[in-house]
Amino acid sequence: MDNFSIFDPTRESLSLNCLFVDLLILAGAYFYVRAGDPTLGVAPPKVPGKPDAIEFAYLTGGVNHVIRTTLFDLRQRGYVRLDDDALLAPAQPPAREHALDALEFRVLLALTGGPRKPAEIFTDGALIEDIERLCAPVRRRLDEERLLPPAEVDRRARSAFDIGRAAIIGLSAIELLSPVGQISATSARDDLILLILLAIAAWVALYRIVVGFSSKTLSSRGGAFLERVRRVYRGRLGELADTLRRAEAGEGGARVESSSLYLVAIFGYAPLMGVYEHDFIRMFERSMHDSTAACGAFPLTGSGGGGGGCGGGCGGGG
Repeated sequence: MDNFSIFDPTRESLSLNCLFVDLLILAGAYFYVRAGDPTLGVAPPKVPGKPDAIEFAYLTGGVNHVIRTTLFDLRQRGYVRLDDDALLAPAQPPAREHALDALEFRVLLALTGGPRKPAEIFTDGALIEDIERLCAPVRRRLDEERLLPPAEVDRRARSAFDIGRAAIIGLSAIELLSPVGQISATSARDDLILLILLAIAAWVALYRIVVGFSSKTLSSRGGAFLERVRRVYRGRLGELADTLRRAEAGEGGARVESSSLYLVAIFGYAPLMGVYEHDFIRMFERSMHDSTAACGAFPLTGSGGGGGGCGGGCGGGG
């Protein structure tokens, strides 16, 4: 029985040919999809002096982060409590600070059916649909500023995946059926295994490329804008942490005001770790990673199209 060796000249030529063409396919897919974003190299807008919390929550993490930010605000204002099992529930009796806007009321309404985990809220299709509807005005503003991912990127990602995987299969078939020298039955089997492994590796790389583009919630310009905003406002995180520490210590009136809620929207819950309610933040730790990952999943079948829990815009007062 022949021993497999990567130094076999025939087999080495075969594997190098496949590897080289696979890399060309992957590079072509990457630059083809990337070119679908017309905002590449376009300067981002000016950083606003009074950022809108809900608008930046969407820019940071889509609809799910809008819900997270709203729940934090409702918790601060006394409308939401943690029950004995550390689940989210409406406050009893509800706080009477001022009237809730439509978005806040809809998020609070999602808790009225009984205490819920964050994951249950983020998978509530009716809630997501209502939030998207309420957020239409802000989404239009973001679209006008070209901060959201253009539909062309998603279309190209799907085309690149379909064409790329067909090219990878075709390449493997051509290489396998093209005899190079005298190959024994054992060598042919080893070559088949090698081609399958190379094809699988190329498929995985292609999948990661298209998922990386199709799961983006921002255009190139939007990403640059959000980075600029974070650099400008990072210095105010100390004030946020100090307010939260005073609130934890029970100092009356110490809470994050609506005018500062944008910091939570921009930076997420990371600044809250260790300075705000441990149980409240801990229950969101998993959702902070899982919800956005699940929303960005790239379907291998079916038609494209935006929407869903991640693609929708959000709005409402901040």
